[in-house]
Amino acid sequence: MRVSSRGLYYNVNLQLGNIAEQLRQINEQIASQKRINKPSDDPIGITQALRLKKVLSQIGQYGKNIQHGQSWLSITDSALQTVNGLIVRGKEIANQMSTGTYNGDQRSNAAQEIKNIIAQLVQLGNTELIGRYIFAGYQEDTGPFTDDLYIHNALANSNNNVAYTGSATSSGAYTGLYSKQYVIEITTPGIAGVAEYKVSEDGGVTWGPDDAFTTSTSATQVWNSTDQGVGIAFTDSGTLTAGDRFTIEVSRYNGDEHDMEIAIGSSAQMKINLTGTTVFGEAGDTENNIFDILVGLRDSLENNNVGGVQSGLDQLNNFQPRVVGNMADVGSRLNRIDMCKNILSDLDSNNTERLSDIEDLDVVKAINDLNMKQTAYKAVLYSVTQISSLSLVDFLR
Repeated sequence: MRVSSRGLYYNVNLQLGNIAEQLRQINEQIASQKRINKPSDDPIGITQALRLKKVLSQIGQYGKNIQHGQSWLSITDSALQTVNGLIVRGKEIANQMSTGTYNGDQRSNAAQEIKNIIAQLVQLGNTELIGRYIFAGYQEDTGPFTDDLYIHNALANSNNNVAYTGSATSSGAYTGLYSKQYVIEITTPGIAGVAEYKVSEDGGVTWGPDDAFTTSTSATQVWNSTDQGVGIAFTDSGTLTAGDRFTIEVSRYNGDEHDMEIAIGSSAQMKINLTGTTVFGEAGDTENNIFDILVGLRDSLENNNVGGVQSGLDQLNNFQPRVVGNMADVGSRLNRIDMCKNILSDLDSNNTERLSDIEDLDVVKAINDLNMKQTAYKAVLYSVTQISSLSLVDFLR
């Protein structure tokens, strides 16, 4: 078959171009240390690589969540251990002072130590992690506990009738010693100033007598606690319905009851916080609120009330299992988060290895291929120079 010189040179140029492109691709792979640098290098491989990168990105985020959760739970565990230690010390004082061998002055001195324990508990309640209060629920930017009892905003019950379109506002200066939860319930419907109500000072467990609202000089209808200074004012708008309730909490706690959760897997969440009421007790629950218990113990010591001191000791004994239970809860969550951390580490290693198998370049093989292509390129160039040096006279010899 006759091959023209033009055809010969065309084929030679084509082969040189192919080899040059292969040399460029190998050089690019060696420079990037990656076998796949664009989709056309391996369409199937790059699809698998993108999926693995997405998985690794998720694993990385779960790892950050777990690290944050571990820090949060660790500092919570440390705070709970300190709380438990303070309660143990309070029990020691109460046990010591409940005997008849101590006098009033000695009990008064012991009351000062109880006062310091209360201050330390308030400080622990305001424990921070990177500027975030760990016992405040969602209100993590605000210190959840105060040294003194605080009258919170009046809250209307979510089940109240919509016929009353006004608002209720709490007020006053609390003079009591213990936290409370006042509930005002409408018993006889009507507008403010006409409707009658009853009041509970223990969250709705027991109730006082019905009474009628009285009109103040500011034309708002007001109820005031006669003994402890807590008040509520109603604006005159709409009609109050029997059963409507309004709550005023008096406590040291300014946080909320929301749980904070982190994602530790594609379908796994973990709670990392404890709210202030979970740790220290709810307002109005005197026997299960550590501040109320210690305030009662302090007052009994100051008043040389041996029976009150014994009662305080019993309440501390009853409260301590709450703290121990919270410590066990946090400990179990720390164990779980450690297991999740180990699992994620294994997943990260396995998926990184799989991605490496798909993407990474075998450098030794690539260099060998490069040398082979360079040899082939040189051979073709040499062949071209030999052929191009021939003339018609060479063929006529």
